[in-house]
Amino acid sequence: MHHARSLRGLLAAGLLACAFAAAAAADEGQTRAQFVASLHFQDGHVEVPQAKAHFDLDRQFRYLGQADARRVLESYWGNPPDASVLGLIVPRQPALDQAGSWAVVVTYADDGYVSDETASSAISARPTPAACSSRTGATRRTRASWA
Repeated sequence: MHHARSLRGLLAAGLLACAFAAAAAADEGQTRAQFVASLHFQDGHVEVPQAKAHFDLDRQFRYLGQADARRVLESYWGNPPDASVLGLIVPRQPALDQAGSWAVVVTYADDGYVSDETASSAISARPTPAACSSRTGATRRTRASWA
């Protein structure tokens, strides 16, 4: 029962945010359709140099760069400003001005990266199971995973 109330609250907040978004677009003298038409969508192969990445999007998805992504998130959907947003991946259907629209926010954090050279040297420096058994007197099974 508590979860149902929480879900209803989130749904109400989402609908309220959509209402504010529509009002924000209207305040700029644009309809929601005009706002979406003013966005610069990219298709297919999209480079995101700030994230040191690229996307190969199929025909079902489009990409919005940083400026348009922030316009959608902050002006249209009413989210607080966020300089870490690099872009949005959005489906063609439902379109951003239709009910049920959604997006994937693209950000990048330069942490957790391990170069191939570092990973290779770490793997070669790792003790072998034989070395472990000679130190402990028993054979241990080891399992390593590298991100």
